[in-house]
Amino acid sequence: MTERLELHAFIGRVRKTTSYASLWLLIQRYARDNDFRSVTYHSIDVQSLGAENFGAVEFGIPADFRRVYLEEHLYLDDPFPAIAATRTEPFYWSDITGSVQLTARQSTYIEKASKAGFADGMIMQVFGPQARNALVSIGFQKGRPRLSPQEVT
Repeated sequence: MTERLELHAFIGRVRKTTSYASLWLLIQRYARDNDFRSVTYHSIDVQSLGAENFGAVEFGIPADFRRVYLEEHLYLDDPFPAIAATRTEPFYWSDITGSVQLTARQSTYIEKASKAGFADGMIMQVFGPQARNALVSIGFQKGRPRLSPQEVT
């Protein structure tokens, strides 16, 4: 059995990572060690540049939801990429769904995600590679307490 990967050790290893594959494996280990339900990384560009620019990696997304997300092009209705592009700080999904005026299609997306079992989570904008904006979304298990502001930053 391996030791639980603590945050500072995780950050140190991320800084030393030299490939996308090893970075993604490290992220998955940290997610499992911290009981995250899911982690996704995907381009924000899809909503402005079109579906052919959609690129993502994910961990913990139910297969049925992943299939629907791609087949029904739900990434075009997902409100979080556009919101993340305007934020400099991480934010909780629930803070947005309760405070931002969503379109009908965005509201339908939120309903589908909720029916698929998604609880709350946190999203943050990230940059690169190749000067592309992207977002990282961490899905939490139902009932998980919110992180303190110190834990978030």
